[in-house]
Amino acid sequence: MDIPTLSVDEAIHQRQRLHQKKVRVRGVLTLKREHSGLRSLDQPPKVSDKDGRHEIWIHFPTLKKTDWRTFGKEYHQAAVEIYGTFNADGHGHMSLFAAEMNTIEITKLPATPTELRGSPQ
Repeated sequence: MDIPTLSVDEAIHQRQRLHQKKVRVRGVLTLKREHSGLRSLDQPPKVSDKDGRHEIWIHFPTLKKTDWRTFGKEYHQAAVEIYGTFNADGHGHMSLFAAEMNTIEITKLPATPTELRGSPQ
């Protein structure tokens, strides 16, 4: 079965069709207290911090609390590809997010978010 790789915006736009399906989504991961969100590569972090409607809440069901700090240092504000199960009915912390994903695998992309989205002309 072919598993699609989507941007955050594509996944949000197609959320009902993707519900309970395995997908790969690329974006920038924000990891803070009560905020585990994946935003578009071209979305600045300040918008993300105030408005999760343009983000996907990311669950890490196998991550232990004791590993969270190390994980956060490695992945906070990193460009990543997340493979997992998409949930169109979930909306994350305080229902502020467009959708949710249960992470099966996370891969750090080899470029920075700025390099991936291209430099301004």
